[in-house]
Amino acid sequence: MKNNLILVLLFIGLSIASKAQDVWTLEKCIQHAQQNNLSVKQQLLQEQTVAIEYESSKANVLPDLNFSANNNYSYGRTIDPFTNNFTTDKSNSINFGLNSSVTVFSGLRNYNTMQSSKLNLLSTVATTEKIKNDISMALANAYLQILFAEELFKNSKNQLEITRLQLERTQKLVEAGKLPQGNLFDVQAQFASEELRVITNENNLRAARLSLIQFLDLPYSDDFAIEYPDFSEIESLSVVPDINQVYNNALRLPQIKSAEYRMQSAEKNLAIAKSALSPSLSVGANYGTGYSSERKLYDENMIPYDYPMGDQFSDNQSFQLSLRLIVPIFNKFSASHSIKKSKLAIIQSEYQLEMEKQTLYKDIQSAQNSAISAQSKYFGNKKALEALNESFKYTQQKFDLGLVNSLDYNTAKNNLVKAESDLLQAKYEFIFTLTILDFYMGNPIQIKN
Repeated sequence: MKNNLILVLLFIGLSIASKAQDVWTLEKCIQHAQQNNLSVKQQLLQEQTVAIEYESSKANVLPDLNFSANNNYSYGRTIDPFTNNFTTDKSNSINFGLNSSVTVFSGLRNYNTMQSSKLNLLSTVATTEKIKNDISMALANAYLQILFAEELFKNSKNQLEITRLQLERTQKLVEAGKLPQGNLFDVQAQFASEELRVITNENNLRAARLSLIQFLDLPYSDDFAIEYPDFSEIESLSVVPDINQVYNNALRLPQIKSAEYRMQSAEKNLAIAKSALSPSLSVGANYGTGYSSERKLYDENMIPYDYPMGDQFSDNQSFQLSLRLIVPIFNKFSASHSIKKSKLAIIQSEYQLEMEKQTLYKDIQSAQNSAISAQSKYFGNKKALEALNESFKYTQQKFDLGLVNSLDYNTAKNNLVKAESDLLQAKYEFIFTLTILDFYMGNPIQIKN
């Protein structure tokens, strides 16, 4: 019995431990999303499609090889393919063929096509990485929203507890005749208002948690928990001052690489278009043999007898080797028009690359400016909160002594709550913008703490 009890307790302990260990860190959320997000899966399919196109372009430089077989039954007046004689009898002919060809030169069309396909593949891979990065950044924001909502919820509960204690003190003072009944009503109204604030903040926390769960495509569960980083050293964090250093590091991001690959692919497409003006040379080889029921052998008395099928296959063998040269003279300006369009595509890809760089630089500027502003707001709100805390303690003491009315008390309390909310908002805005800047510097997406 004792052993069974120990096993039960051990099982319960292991269950609690395993449940406690099921905590979602930001890194775990990012890994899960990148492996299961449907947008990523779709892009990976596109990546595989482009990879197949690249493999096909490499295979185009190889010679082809084809086998053919043909069996004909003829009735009525026809020409036998092997005797070249007219026949009116039922006849049967069999043909086998093997042919191969390879392009020796075509203005490097196949080579440039292969290089263009390779660049398209690299661009697609970079686009996949960009989608993963966008998802990771959105996850970091959703993750921080939970942390922000959690702290706001805890603060509102703490403030509600303070107001509850104040309500009890006020009720005793009113019953003792030291405060008017109106003060009690005002504190009761304040308590009800803060109860509503707690409910609202709890709903916001639930909504923030649901948003992250939906982002991860997980079933909703009240047991869903995330890791809470230690932000005790937030005041020691500093904003990266050199924006050009951040930008130069960010030029390695996949959206820039993707645009560069597309531009290089456009240059290869121009070379492909120009190859249409170049002569092309190909080599071909054909092997064939066949059988005809109309073909006969004759003895010394010129009496026909059947020509065996195996002997015919051996005797009817033929082999051909051919060279084919095509020199373009006039193609209705199609090559010229393709060249012009390819040149315009290069210019367009250059513009696209420049736009990506400009957007990146502006995003870094905005992120750095937001980080500096959030840091200033954080320290400013921190000082304001410290001052309001002292002011509220003083107001609370005077309220207990009946020296200030309930309106002044509630005003001081609401100012304190607003300052706490502003401080939290600035804190998480600062952390998120630092996360963005750190990512632009080439580091993995993670929350600074």
